[in-house]
Amino acid sequence: MRRRRAIVALIGTTVSLMMCMPTGAFAQDAQSNDDDIHTSAQLRAEAAEQNADQEQQLLEESTQNESDIVPLAEDSSYPAPWNEGTDTGVKDQPAQVAGVSSMQDDTVRGVNLTSYQAMKAARTAKNGYAFKDFDGNNLDDNGMMQLLKASGINYVLLKVAVNPTDGNGNTYGGGNPTLDNAIATAKAAQANGLNVNIQFLYSDFYTSKTVQKLPKGWPTNLAKLTSQVSDYTADSLSKLKAAGVTPNMVTIGSEISSPYYADSENKKDLQGGFLGQDDWKGMSQLISAASKAIRANNAGTRIAVGCSSVDQTLTTTYVDMLKYYKVDYDVIGTKVYAAYDDLNSLAQSRRMISEEYGKSMAVLDVLYPFTEYDSDGQGNTSGASDLKQSGKTLGPQGQADYIRSLYKAMVSAKNNAGGAGVFYGDATWIAVKGGLWNADDNWNSANEYGTGWASKYAADYVDYADNGGASQQDDAALFDDLGQPLQSLKVFGQLTAANPEDADMVPTADDPYKTGADTGAAQQTASVEQVPTVTEDTIRGADVSSYEALYKAGVRFKNFDGQEESLFKILHDNGVNWVRLRLFNDPYDENGNSYGSGTDDLDTVTRMAKEATQYGMKVLLDLHYNDFYASSWRTPKAWKGHNLNQLKTDVYDFTKNVMQTMVNNGVDLGMVQLGNESNSGLCGVTVSYWNNAKDQEWKNFVDLMNEGSKAIRQYAPKGTKVAVHFMYTDSGSADFALNYFKKYKLDYDVYGSTYYPFWSSGSDGTDANQDPMGALIKLEQVVTEKYKKEFAVVEFSYPFTENDSDGGSNNLSGPNTDKNNKYPYQVSVQGQADVIHDTLETVTSADGGTGLGLGAFYWEPAWIAVVPGTNHWAVNKAYANDAATGWASSYAKNNDPSSTEYDAWSASGWDNQAVFDDHGNPLQSLKAFKEVISTKTTPETKNGWVMDGRVRHWYDNGRMARSHAFYDPDSNAWYWADADGTIACDKDVFIPKDESNRAKGGKWVRFDANSHMVKGEQYSTKANHVGWYYFDPVTGEMAKGMKYVSSNGGKWVYYDWITGIMAHGEQFVNYDKAHTGWYLFDKTTGAMYHGDTYIRSNGGKWVRYDPVTGIMVHGLDRRNGAWYYFDQYTGKMAHGRSWVPEWHAWHHFDKVTGRG
Repeated sequence: MRRRRAIVALIGTTVSLMMCMPTGAFAQDAQSNDDDIHTSAQLRAEAAEQNADQEQQLLEESTQNESDIVPLAEDSSYPAPWNEGTDTGVKDQPAQVAGVSSMQDDTVRGVNLTSYQAMKAARTAKNGYAFKDFDGNNLDDNGMMQLLKASGINYVLLKVAVNPTDGNGNTYGGGNPTLDNAIATAKAAQANGLNVNIQFLYSDFYTSKTVQKLPKGWPTNLAKLTSQVSDYTADSLSKLKAAGVTPNMVTIGSEISSPYYADSENKKDLQGGFLGQDDWKGMSQLISAASKAIRANNAGTRIAVGCSSVDQTLTTTYVDMLKYYKVDYDVIGTKVYAAYDDLNSLAQSRRMISEEYGKSMAVLDVLYPFTEYDSDGQGNTSGASDLKQSGKTLGPQGQADYIRSLYKAMVSAKNNAGGAGVFYGDATWIAVKGGLWNADDNWNSANEYGTGWASKYAADYVDYADNGGASQQDDAALFDDLGQPLQSLKVFGQLTAANPEDADMVPTADDPYKTGADTGAAQQTASVEQVPTVTEDTIRGADVSSYEALYKAGVRFKNFDGQEESLFKILHDNGVNWVRLRLFNDPYDENGNSYGSGTDDLDTVTRMAKEATQYGMKVLLDLHYNDFYASSWRTPKAWKGHNLNQLKTDVYDFTKNVMQTMVNNGVDLGMVQLGNESNSGLCGVTVSYWNNAKDQEWKNFVDLMNEGSKAIRQYAPKGTKVAVHFMYTDSGSADFALNYFKKYKLDYDVYGSTYYPFWSSGSDGTDANQDPMGALIKLEQVVTEKYKKEFAVVEFSYPFTENDSDGGSNNLSGPNTDKNNKYPYQVSVQGQADVIHDTLETVTSADGGTGLGLGAFYWEPAWIAVVPGTNHWAVNKAYANDAATGWASSYAKNNDPSSTEYDAWSASGWDNQAVFDDHGNPLQSLKAFKEVISTKTTPETKNGWVMDGRVRHWYDNGRMARSHAFYDPDSNAWYWADADGTIACDKDVFIPKDESNRAKGGKWVRFDANSHMVKGEQYSTKANHVGWYYFDPVTGEMAKGMKYVSSNGGKWVYYDWITGIMAHGEQFVNYDKAHTGWYLFDKTTGAMYHGDTYIRSNGGKWVRYDPVTGIMVHGLDRRNGAWYYFDQYTGKMAHGRSWVPEWHAWHHFDKVTGRG
């Protein structure tokens, strides 16, 4: 027969840090698809969207299997007393433990007596008595309380359901947790000096981690439900007070947990939560209503909140959300499963709750079995078999040892009073009539008195209660099946004994990125060298658009002396001289809820721009021309449906107002962006590329941007630069767009590009590992050399760690999580500093000395966690939604109902790329913005070899060598620099005579593994190029065709006309009219053969190769006064009687020599 056992799902708390990568650059020979343009904002959105499915943890559940059809009346494997109901002898088994040093008199040493009244009534009716003391005397209520008190117990917990009966007043069972029963037990307990904890279930039956049913008849509307909770709590406490009971503690709820839907897609089948609420805001409102009613009844009553887990990730959520919603309480209570829960995790939670939040923690329910046998015919759920399999000891001593271990995990110098401690699970919930032979009596009593886990009358409210059943934990009570106390009951008194050698349990430290402890990142060292081309005037910028939202949420930043200061001052003092701020048109929904990401409306941005100006920094204003991120091509709500002419007016008027606001507030405005990552258009005016491009689309796009530019020229401070901003794609696509800008006369000064090395390096035919800035160089060269425009990187960043610190999925979560995810630099504080150095160096030097490379802006270097640690994911998500501290809020998805880009919302996805740790301490990489500045009054003119970051370039009078060969006298070698300055290495290069007209020809040369130009003979082992080559000793030109070389005593050889590889063996050479034909070259030396020889082709033949030219002879040939004939097709020498076409006759040739 099947036995009921608790189904417990152990929780694995993991946060997967994922990211999405760009779909790739536009290709000139491919069709462009606008849907394939992935902007950085979309990449951030996609990462968070993937994270949304993972951030809600599945909670463990202890629930019932389907009810047995009939009670188990006997088990032949049991010892006889367990079947017969006679004394099992367990009461005589000893149990003794040592004291716990931090125990105090008022540390909770409690037992649950919820079932006591029902058990007393049923057992007295069936046995003539209820319970006995250690001397065998029958106990009344006072006697029971005196026994408990004498055993060291100081607290009694009583669970109260709202209406645990059906319509006819029949009990639902579960020990019959009525208010009347609680009053009766509580009166007896307090009369005998015991404290009382009343635990309101706010349900008509027991609740669990996944089941929190509303009481019958209670409303579902939150406002009405709040009033119901308040009234019910106040009324119940009034009834207790009227009966003479004022609880010492009141617990709100049981196993309250973070809610989730089993069917998340359709939001069906709610699991957990509290009173049907599916978010912590509603749950906290109800808990707060109960708390206020308790305080009003008696200000001295301690208030506990009954939660559901020992795991620190989950308990952190409980205390975070109760604090966030300002719930008044004193104690966090939880349930512990002895067979499954880790006590180190419990100790971690205790330390966190008591030391970081200043609250007490208590275990409200725990059981440990003293036997593996059932005594009432109803299978037990206490986990005895699992404990036994894991090597644990059952029995009273096992109970005592576990209880002591539990107190060691729970009690410390900071968690030993104020409601802290342990309540053992229902101590008296035993068999009504002991022994499996009496199973029917136990099941019948469950229906009559409520002594079983459920009665048959609960079927309409309690799952699997159709047939009722007896107790499921009689194997873990503190009395045996005859009502006799076990020696383990005395453990509560033994725990208070002096034990000076005992010390508090120190839990194993968890990952600081989870808990919010110091990660050590701020102590990592980092430094960079000066960059000759970086001056005080070079843009060394930072986009800190999230700052005000973070500050209002309580985030503070510190300088390197550990003092709190304005973020702008800290940045300025460490070399940052520009601030970039994004501006959204109307980043709110119809109810005024922020879309998030800093709520960067005009008022917010103006305040930050003024503060930046106060600290001596210039401002780049990033006009998105949208209500939220405009790296897509949406239209602001107020401009929906406008035609092009209306949009041009909208853009002009909006820009004019913004410029006037900046001027009126004294902002030092240095540059203004026309849109953000506008590769595909602006405000619904879209453009396409390559074969899909339409001239009119690009003209409309330029005309629209020109309206913004016109307003900037007219109303911004004189000298304010106008910039466009494109997401990095490739130099070819940039060239395509820039050509249209030139064609339709876009009025702008600066081409701004996003360039994140982990997404963009290695693009455009460059090597991410050899030169992570190579793609950036190629892009900048197009902008500065071909179009003579200024260039800036307006977004870049790099991670200092792969770890998340706020529970919101990071855009970069770890190495190679995606096949396109590249980490070209070390993921560390030093690696971050190197990226700052190399980006600024590249932008300021790749412009060929023109000064058009302005500098770069680090994107969101201070977007850190509001509350550090991934365990705090829920409260960080709440801040993101309510205070706009995350990349998006839940309200942002309404910005464009047709898009799923913002369906998921979370905290910052950028905290591991900040230059501050999760507590606001600066990283050493921040100093790179100052360290790169050249201290020389005039930049040093670069000459010769120069290390640009990790890449070596050649400079001639300050200009980097590009697309030409150069000679280094120190190494006595020629080199080649590609178009981006990369030095050719182990490759062949075509050098045209005229770069502007390659049709004029040129030469192929080779550069070896040392980048030296190869001269003379060379043997190559490269795949597909294995063989000998020859390069001119003076010019280095690769030999092709017939060539006389001096090696091997001098020889004629042939180098393939296409590949240049030396020929060996039989070769047909299509050279010129005089030299086209078959040749034979030595298989080893490649030397051309002359004269007669035997070869094996065509079945074997004698052939002749001309003694001068080496070409195979065909037809008649006269040598040494004799005629020879060679087949006109195969070249085979004739022997014997042969037809000679030239003579139109048969002729005889010597059968040996071929002479004729």
